[in-house]
Amino acid sequence: MISMLAITAMANPNYASGSTGADGAIFVGTGTSLELPLPADGVLNATTVTVEAGGTLTFTPNAQNTPVFLLATGDVQIDGLVSVNGSDGTETAGGEGGPGGFRGGQPGFGVGPGRLTGGAGFGPGGVRSEQGPSLLTVVPLGTCLASASGGHLSGGTAVGSARAGAGFPVSAAPQGFPMLGGSGGGGMYSYNISAATNPELNCGGGGGAGAIQIASSTRITVDGAIEAHGGGVDATCAAKAPAHQFCNYGSDGRIRLVAPLVDGTGTVSAANPAGFAGPGSVRIDTLRPTVDPAGLTVQAASGGAYLGYILTTFPVGPETPRVVIESFNGSALTADDSAQFVVVPNGTANPVPVTLRVDDFGNRDAWTLVVSGTEKQGVAAFTGSCTVANASVDNTCDTTVNLQALKVYETTAFAR
Repeated sequence: MISMLAITAMANPNYASGSTGADGAIFVGTGTSLELPLPADGVLNATTVTVEAGGTLTFTPNAQNTPVFLLATGDVQIDGLVSVNGSDGTETAGGEGGPGGFRGGQPGFGVGPGRLTGGAGFGPGGVRSEQGPSLLTVVPLGTCLASASGGHLSGGTAVGSARAGAGFPVSAAPQGFPMLGGSGGGGMYSYNISAATNPELNCGGGGGAGAIQIASSTRITVDGAIEAHGGGVDATCAAKAPAHQFCNYGSDGRIRLVAPLVDGTGTVSAANPAGFAGPGSVRIDTLRPTVDPAGLTVQAASGGAYLGYILTTFPVGPETPRVVIESFNGSALTADDSAQFVVVPNGTANPVPVTLRVDDFGNRDAWTLVVSGTEKQGVAAFTGSCTVANASVDNTCDTTVNLQALKVYETTAFAR
């Protein structure tokens, strides 16, 4: 009885999702699909959300690649599928990430000593696929091809038939759940599937899954599925090696549900059943976290599922503040939080100083800022981080990274 009273006292029965209702009712009928473009801040302000059985709701990422914040003043009923999955890699490109996720590495090209290796997956946990067997070697059936899937916030591994590092677990601290999608899987190259046919197999890495928060002022019922799965390889790549396993999946993403009542008999999944991705995380906040969601199937990383009772849409101010890369090696960059391209001049000495700035940080002053980048051909990658102790006083910090001269890097930055 004492425990029950303690939980009830901390909950907020008058919770409001924050939706203005400006986007009206979102409805996806049976047998139909709806792809909603995300506004610049990623926030959709609905009155109600209904996805009927057999219907699919997806989202078009915005230029800032924010997560999805699907807010409703009324009920959210999901009988079909809501997806922020990453897309599959192809023979010509890495898969695109879901909203808030990162794309897969580029496929390799050519055969023999002059071939181009597969590119590293993008994002903080992206890695390169390990080198494949000799072109003169027949790969045994069941061998894991392109053994580097994207890690979530921890780095993926690239050893043997490797899988990615585990998804970043949900913190025991109730507010510790930053919304960040998964990293991309590494591109693969030049595997001799058979001595007689298909001497070359180059496929892009799978895109990392996105991140989604669904909040309702009244109720969320999931009798269908919500998915944040990393992408794999498309049917054309898979058909070239039907008896083999492709391990260059993008990492799974993150899902958060918050409402006074969260129930249903469906699935909330941030763990791709294919099993070759860094699994993601799920958090559900509701008035009775140990009772009402009991009928749901929750799939996440080990330690990556959390049932809580913090009915706040943004527990620590904005969960995704804007991070700007102010300068690389003393040169100012355009103040934009979308992807940046940095050209490294010849003669550049390592380590290279980088200055980062956090904006729109709300009520939270302490942040860890991370910058990462992948060279366009995927042969090199970097990551660096620094700490802003009190953003109200000084919202910048400095770190260093190691770069290769005469390379072009695609960079991004985020806060956690």
